[in-house]
Amino acid sequence: MNNIDQEKTDVVSAILDNSDLLDAFADTLIIEEIKEDSLASISASLGRIQKLKFYLWKKAKEVMNMLSNKIQVLAVLTEYNLKNEEKKIALIKKD
Repeated sequence: MNNIDQEKTDVVSAILDNSDLLDAFADTLIIEEIKEDSLASISASLGRIQKLKFYLWKKAKEVMNMLSNKIQVLAVLTEYNLKNEEKKIALIKKD
């Protein structure tokens, strides 16, 4: 910077001297930062969605298992009730 009149050949000096180039450069940096932040937040969101999906599948499996157990109990009770009703009908027919 000793000689201000000297022609500037490096990119940084050219950008700093031209306000349009400086604005474009700053906008590009901001856009890249926003993209990186957006990608990071999307990645974090996807991670939370995957955890939620896993949790929901686990709970759905538990509910289906519980329903399966209840259906099996109902099937046994229904079979028992049917046999009792058949015995009652058989006794009524004998009389």
